[in-house]
Amino acid sequence: MAPATRSPASTQTNNTHSRLDHIRNTMGANDTSNVLQGWACPGKDKPLELTELPLKTWTEDDVDIQVTHCGICGSDMHTLSSDWGPTPYPCVVGHEIVGVVTRVGANVKDIKVGDRAGVGAQVGSCLECD
Repeated sequence: MAPATRSPASTQTNNTHSRLDHIRNTMGANDTSNVLQGWACPGKDKPLELTELPLKTWTEDDVDIQVTHCGICGSDMHTLSSDWGPTPYPCVVGHEIVGVVTRVGANVKDIKVGDRAGVGAQVGSCLECD
């Protein structure tokens, strides 16, 4: 995962390189620091801000994905606006994710480094679970 000092948002893309190469070069596909930079909403009706975000502790059940594409949909906009109840801020949205696998835990089967992966993050979507 990328350290806080690098982000595609703070660099210029050279048109002679592919977007994926740019992301790999600026975010470091093999970096394993405990923080990354991402876009977070600090509060209701506030613009997104580039923010340092903590990563969970790596386990051998995990897969790291270098995100290449992320969709922002209507449910994300409702979440940012607290339309469905109070949103815990800062809030990071984007649950339609595609990327390239950069690291695979020893307990993970059928996924390898270099695979393209899609993620639909629905954990906690019922707002009832711990």
